[in-house]
Amino acid sequence: MMVTTTFKQKSVLNLSLPQSRAQSSAQTETGNITISITKNEPFLHWDELPITEAELEARLKQVAQENPDMTVIVKPDKDSTTGHLVFVMDAANAVALNNIKLRTKPLRDAVE
Repeated sequence: MMVTTTFKQKSVLNLSLPQSRAQSSAQTETGNITISITKNEPFLHWDELPITEAELEARLKQVAQENPDMTVIVKPDKDSTTGHLVFVMDAANAVALNNIKLRTKPLRDAVE
């Protein structure tokens, strides 16, 4: 299952989040895993720290063993590749971390 949500907390990374028509959620990122995807290397960040794909898989496996209900929040830059987003989602699903949320910013002047 994938849910789209927005948060008010600003990132230290310079991300340009994609926009979404989805309603904003009151949930905060505290106590969740936050994985950012940037458009330039290093592409993956775990709580703002650069991480390799192998390190990401190992950490997700460890988290899943300790807390299988942990929420994974993915913050992709709007110009990052879909391949990195799919990799992160697949890595989380592979270890049964299925509560994945995609962080976006509200769509302005949406056209219906």
